[in-house]
Amino acid sequence: MRRLSAPWKSLLIAGLTMTVQNGVLLTFPVVYVALLEEFRWGRGEAAGIYSVATLMIGLGGPLTGFLLDRFGPRRLFVGGALVTAGGMAATTMARSLSHFYLSYGILTGIGNSALTSTPNMVVVSKWFPRRTGRAIAIADIGTGLGVILIVPATQWLILHLGWRRALFTLAAFLVLVLIPANWAQRVPEEGQPAKPNSPGEGPPLGSTGRDWTLRSAVAGPQFWWLVLARLSSGMAFQMINVHLVAYVIGAGYGKMTAASTMGAVSMVSMLGRYLVGLASDRLGRAMAVTLAYASTTLGILALMMLTTTGPLALSAFVLCYGLSQGSSGIVVAARAADLFQGGSFGRIYGWMSVTNGIGEGLGAWLGGAVYDRTGGYQAAFGSAILALAIGAASIWLTYAKATPIEAPERT
Repeated sequence: MRRLSAPWKSLLIAGLTMTVQNGVLLTFPVVYVALLEEFRWGRGEAAGIYSVATLMIGLGGPLTGFLLDRFGPRRLFVGGALVTAGGMAATTMARSLSHFYLSYGILTGIGNSALTSTPNMVVVSKWFPRRTGRAIAIADIGTGLGVILIVPATQWLILHLGWRRALFTLAAFLVLVLIPANWAQRVPEEGQPAKPNSPGEGPPLGSTGRDWTLRSAVAGPQFWWLVLARLSSGMAFQMINVHLVAYVIGAGYGKMTAASTMGAVSMVSMLGRYLVGLASDRLGRAMAVTLAYASTTLGILALMMLTTTGPLALSAFVLCYGLSQGSSGIVVAARAADLFQGGSFGRIYGWMSVTNGIGEGLGAWLGGAVYDRTGGYQAAFGSAILALAIGAASIWLTYAKATPIEAPERT
C-alpha cells in the first residue's frame, strides 16, 4: 500500500481536528435549549455563555498563532484538547450563570482557541502554498461533518441522559480522539516543498515571495479589511447558528427535528465548502465570497418565512445556507495566505482572527438580546444580512491597490 504523503497526512489530521472541535462546540445550541428549560434565564443571558466562549477564542488567536510558530502544532493542539475537555467537565458541575461563564465561557473558550480552524488552516496553508483555497476547503469539510455526526447525537444524549452527562461524554470523546491524532501533526521544515500529488500544483496566487512580519502586515490596509471581514461574518453566522435550534422549536417543530436541521445544513456545507474553495482558486476570493453570501442571504430570508411557509422554507434554508456555511473562513484564510504567507503567518492570522471571536460573541448575544426585547428574531436576522454585505465588500477592498504591498526586507 502506498504510504500517505506528509502534506495529505497533515491535511487529514487538520480535518479530523476541525470535525471534532467544531462538532463539539456547535452542540451549544441544543445545550442552550436545555439550559433555558432548567434555569429559566433570559435568552440573552444564556447566549452570553457562548458569547464569552467565542470571545475567548478570538482573543486567544494571537497567543495561538505565537505558540504555533514557536512550538509547532502538536503541543498546541494536544494542550488545547486538554484545556477544552477540562472546561467542559467543570461545566457539568455548574449551578449558576457565573459558573457557566467561567467554566464553559472562559476555560472552554481558551482551549478551543487552540483547536479551531484558524491554526489548522495555517498548518494546511504551509503544506499547500499554491492551490491554498482548495486545500483549506478540503480540510474544512470536517467542520460540517462534525456537526452532522455530533449535534444530533448530543441531542439524543440530552434527551436520555441529561445535558450534564452529555457534556461529560463529549469531553471524554474529544480527548480520546484529538490527542492521539495530533501527536503526529507537524508543519514542513523551512524550504521543504509540497508533494507533487497535492492540490498545491500550479502557480502561487498573489504571493510576493517575501517574508512578512506582524508589524509589516498591520501597516497595510489589506490586513484591516480582512479583520473587518472576519468581524462581520462572525457576527452574521453565529447570530443564526446559536439560535437556530430555539427558533425552529419556536416555529412548532420537535427538538430532534431542530437538531437535525443543523446536521442537514452541515451535510450540504460539505459540498459547499469544497465548491467555495474551488471557486476561490478559479474565480478569485472576492467573487467566491460574494456568491456564497448571496446564497446565505437567500437562506436567511427563507428562515424568516418559516412560520408562514412551513417545511418548504426550512428546506430552502438548509440548501442555501448550507452551501455557504463556512465560506468566510475559507476565503479569508486563503486571501490572508495570498498576502502574508511566511514564517510569521501564524501570528498574523492569529491577530486577524481576534475580531472573528468578537463578532461571533456579539452575534450570539445580540440574537438573544433582540429576542428578549422584541419577542422574535426577525430584526436580528435582518442585521445578519447587513453584516454579510459588509463582509463581502471588505474582501473586494483587499484588491483595491493596483500593485501588491511588499514586506520590507528583514535586517
